[in-house]
This record gives sequence, structure tokens and C-alpha cells, in this order.
Amino acid sequence: MTNVTKTNAGERDEAGFTLIEMIVALAILAVALGTLLAAFSQDFARQRLERSSLEARMLAQSMLASTDRVAAPSTRSGVTADGFSWTIAAEPYGNDEDRAAWRFAPVAVTATVAWRDSGFIHRVTLLSLRAPERSQTP
Repeated sequence: MTNVTKTNAGERDEAGFTLIEMIVALAILAVALGTLLAAFSQDFARQRLERSSLEARMLAQSMLASTDRVAAPSTRSGVTADGFSWTIAAEPYGNDEDRAAWRFAPVAVTATVAWRDSGFIHRVTLLSLRAPERSQTP
């Protein structure tokens, strides 16, 4: 910073910022604001992804809870109004020897919810094992 004042002999003494000092200050300010903007932008994107992930987990849990009796093998799928695609599949659990030895006829029920965010496909998959009792034959 240089000072500008008039002296008795008519000489000038400069005071204030030079153009280069102003440009450097503005460049530093631009870098700082750019960094803050990037940090806030990433935080908002992360919050949106977490909110979508929570919504997908709740949808998958709801689908599993609503399937009390499921015939295996079976598959159902659909799309919600919010853009989540879902699939619920039921398959016999275990191999033939296991199923013959068990008193139950276990069914593995899988609920998968997928959605697109920022060009990426995200998925949440929940698995539940259902064990309805076999009907007794006289």
C-alpha cells in the first residue's frame, strides 16, 4: 500500500491500493468463496442421497412386512410415483435334502429398491426368511 499526500514542495506521496493488490485480493476471495460453495454443494448432494436411501429402506421394509404368505418361487415388481423401482422375489430356502429334513418349508423373500441419482443407480436390498409351517397330512 502506498500513501498519496502533497508535500510543501509539490511532491506527491501515494496512499491506497494498487490495481495489482486489488486483483490479488479479489482472486483470493474468489478461491475462498469457490471452496465454500463446493463444500455446501457436496453436503446438499450427500443429504439428498441419504434421504433417498432412507426412503428406499423404508419402502423395502414395508414390502417385506406386507408379504405374510408368499408362494415360492414368485416375483413382483413395480415403480413408485417417486421414481423408485422395486422388486420382491420369493424362492425356496435351502437345498432339497434340507427342505425334506425340516419341519418347515422356509422361503427366502428378497425386497430390492433401486433409484437413479446424479447419473448413478443406487440399490437397497433386504432379505427375510419366512418359515410357514407345512400342512399336516393325516
